[in-house]
Amino acid sequence: HGRAMIHLACINEGHSTKEQLSAGLRELQLQHQFSAHGQGTQVVWLAQSSLASRIHAELPQDNDRVSSLILVGPCKQRTLVVGLYGFAGSTTETRSSLRQQELWAEVAPLIRSYREMKHHVVVMGDLNVVPAPHLSSSPGLLLNTMRQFTEWSHDMDLHNALLLRCPRAS
Repeated sequence: HGRAMIHLACINEGHSTKEQLSAGLRELQLQHQFSAHGQGTQVVWLAQSSLASRIHAELPQDNDRVSSLILVGPCKQRTLVVGLYGFAGSTTETRSSLRQQELWAEVAPLIRSYREMKHHVVVMGDLNVVPAPHLSSSPGLLLNTMRQFTEWSHDMDLHNALLLRCPRAS
């Protein structure tokens, strides 16, 4: 009644492995309700047990800032879920902005290849893109990073579900 039913949480910068997260779930006696997934420490997943049974694969990644799962849905429809942890300062520092662009470029082939296989694609995480120029100490760089992110998400055919549901989301 009124509580959000979160089925999959993308945890960024937790500095914990899925084994450590699983141990914490056992300690809290929540191991039957949730399971931990992911291969690094910068992006891990917490999945509600009903969804965890639909995890078909955890894709290996070379970058600890990226974690990907393949979910199998009704009618064998598959979904690629990509978790990203962007670079702090990507809208205020040129070096971080460049590293952020490299991160987006790194996941682009993954997204494209699974799109070609007719998978749904969901990207979650902390993208470290400030949503408005007045929130940045470097409006010029911010506008450039926002433009680049908009172009990247458009090229990947991604739509911001939060902004579509609530245009004034922050």
